[in-house]
Amino acid sequence: MLTDERLSLQECHKRFAVETNNAIWSILDKDCPDEQELDEALGLAFTSRFHWSKVGTIVNEARAEYMISRVYSAMEQGELALAHANTCLDLIQSQSEIAIRRADKGLVMKEPVVFEDFDLPFAYEAIARACAVLGDSESCRGHVLLAKKAIAKIEDPEDRKICEEQLETVKCP
Repeated sequence: MLTDERLSLQECHKRFAVETNNAIWSILDKDCPDEQELDEALGLAFTSRFHWSKVGTIVNEARAEYMISRVYSAMEQGELALAHANTCLDLIQSQSEIAIRRADKGLVMKEPVVFEDFDLPFAYEAIARACAVLGDSESCRGHVLLAKKAIAKIEDPEDRKICEEQLETVKCP
């Protein structure tokens, strides 16, 4: 349905970032997504990351890296999955401030990091998943344990449940 809604460039970037990210889950949640579906999911993940790079924060960048890693794991491309999962973890662990990008003015403002308590366990889960694809049983199990410890610190029961459910799908060799 067409509307007369007018969005700024920043609003368009944000809408595309959110919608493309959310569209990935319907593919990843399938029991056996086919190659075409996974290719679509990968395109969506990179599209989301691009749009977040225009209007998002370091938090959005880390979450985009997580999604890219998840798709690469589903595609059984372990090295790429691990690289993006490690980038996600690095962003979460190393940032003491976030940059808010203003595409219209090219300005960067500094604000405190606002990672949620579920971001770290998701990063560990992505690394464990990538290690499983690579056949690295020891690293997989180690990152599952790190994820479980981090999940235990999640305050919101619903967020904790979501993290636990995702972690349960990791099958270490």
